[in-house]
Order: sequence, then C-alpha cells, then structure tokens
Amino acid sequence: MGISRMQASRQGKATSNIKAKKLIQGRQMRRKVARLEAKGYKVTVNDNDGKPNFHGKLGK
Repeated sequence: MGISRMQASRQGKATSNIKAKKLIQGRQMRRKVARLEAKGYKVTVNDNDGKPNFHGKLGK
C-alpha cells in the first residue's frame, strides 16, 4: 500500500505525477538559487511566477 495524502504532504512526497514534477522543480530551483547566492548574487523566488529574480551582485 502507498502512503496517505496526509503523510505524503508531511514528508514532502508527491501523490501524483503532476505534484511529483512540481516538487522536483522546486528542489531544482532551490539548488539553483543556492548556487547563485554562493556566487554572491541576491536572489528572490517568492514572486507569483516562481522564477528566480536577480538583483545583481552584493557588495560591489
């Protein structure tokens, strides 16, 4: 048997293919943002489109 929807959401697992895709996209996005922040860019992702927004390098 699979896991219930409640358990799935609590563990960050998907209950459908579409949700799985979204979860993976989110993970990739966080990885991408972390990489850019490590390089010294200021990045926000909390806008409506979910794409990272760049604000140039910090401490120029």
